[in-house]
Amino acid sequence: MLLEYYVLRNNVIPPVYATTGSACFDLHAHLAGVEIVKAYDTKNHSVVLEVKRNAVTIPPYHRAVINSGIIFDIPRGFSVRLHNRSGLSLKNGVKLVNQEAVIDHDYIEETMILIENTSELPFYLKNEDRICQGELVRNESIQVRETKRRPEDRNSGRNGGMGSTGA
Repeated sequence: MLLEYYVLRNNVIPPVYATTGSACFDLHAHLAGVEIVKAYDTKNHSVVLEVKRNAVTIPPYHRAVINSGIIFDIPRGFSVRLHNRSGLSLKNGVKLVNQEAVIDHDYIEETMILIENTSELPFYLKNEDRICQGELVRNESIQVRETKRRPEDRNSGRNGGMGSTGA
């Protein structure tokens, strides 16, 4: 399977797999030539963060829209899913705002990465930092319909309610 991409600006790091065993490719922040980053504070007020020397500081508990410099040419019947980088989340408290981003095949604009600084410390993001990981996923089209019959226990041995596994 081939996922093509278009580079919007010079010196964009291409999506690459870090190792031969990697399930996802890495995406990098592209802040070179970018002057501002749009962000939101804890009260959902729009904030403008200035990019200085190809880097931006994201204040604690702020959400920011980060450029990737890439437009994906996603094949019909597929989507690209963006996921958190576990090290970035654990060590810095930085994660994707929506936990998993879905990019549909008909989206043909720059891939913007929505991140959130969940820590009490400012997060310093530099140009070319790895910010998330992505994968090409085959979409399954299904029908969704209402039923008048409540779902029953299908021999699972439990009632299927929240917390029913004891976890």
